Amino acid sequence: MDNGGMDTLKSVDVNVLDTTFSMKYADLGPEDGPVAVFVHGSPATYNAFKRLFKPITEKGVRMILPNMPGMGYTEIDKKGVYNFTSYQKAEIIKEFIKALGIRRVETMLGFSLAGHVVVRVAGDEQFDVLKSVTILSGPGTRPHRLVRPLCLIKVLGTVLYWALRVPIIGPIVARLFRPVYALLDLRGKTPESNCYSVYEGAQLRFDKCHEDLMSIAKRKLPVLLFHAEDDNFVEKEVVEENMEILGLTPDDVIRYDGIGPCSKTFPDSKLHRAVWFTKGGHRLQNTHTNVVSEQITSMVFAIRKKNL
Repeated sequence: MDNGGMDTLKSVDVNVLDTTFSMKYADLGPEDGPVAVFVHGSPATYNAFKRLFKPITEKGVRMILPNMPGMGYTEIDKKGVYNFTSYQKAEIIKEFIKALGIRRVETMLGFSLAGHVVVRVAGDEQFDVLKSVTILSGPGTRPHRLVRPLCLIKVLGTVLYWALRVPIIGPIVARLFRPVYALLDLRGKTPESNCYSVYEGAQLRFDKCHEDLMSIAKRKLPVLLFHAEDDNFVEKEVVEENMEILGLTPDDVIRYDGIGPCSKTFPDSKLHRAVWFTKGGHRLQNTHTNVVSEQITSMVFAIRKKNL
């Protein structure tokens, strides 16, 4: 199995938002396996999950990994409708799933900023294809440390976004800004994707995230949440608020202190789960690959067994 080249990718036209996107995506694992959709953050591509490819597909899960527009594989639509908001991304993801003819998604995982995207998808009560939501190092209902002060991020994001639209100047600005993002250990596939990610962060609707989390909790939609206390971008208080809104209790949490294996396990009947690490940083799929992959596959098959 290839885990990172263009030859891995497929393409499908997605008609949404009164425009068309030629979405590049990976479809890994058995065709008849339970489906899990993985949505990357920004700046990133489907390769953000490459360490999960083998352990998850070997368990029989079909992984669908779209590449969002502007991040290096899928191009922005020619009409220029796409504006990098969580709302538009959610609409694209829903139509992308429909375009693939997928009628049931056991879980949809959102990593980092995409946490807002999958929560937006899950908050749509009419989209009953989705059976659970997984949030990996995602933000919440108030600005996290990476987008503070928000007023400054809004100005910077807007300036960068419009600068990219200016011939000659745009590419220069993108390349000049790339070292700044590298200092944050964030490296997009293209220089432009770094700038677009700032613009995306500037447009996060924290009030809408709160509404979507409330909708998920009201409908008792199954949830799996991952977080590390040493996450440099999203502080634990933000995630604790998410857990409170979702109704997660201490009995729903497994904690890893990094010293040894955790003795606690989730029974298949538990469909609301949080996995909390003392250490691991923002990219838990890389630092705790085994635990993350095991919990995702466990949740997927628990959902399928329940046949929700």
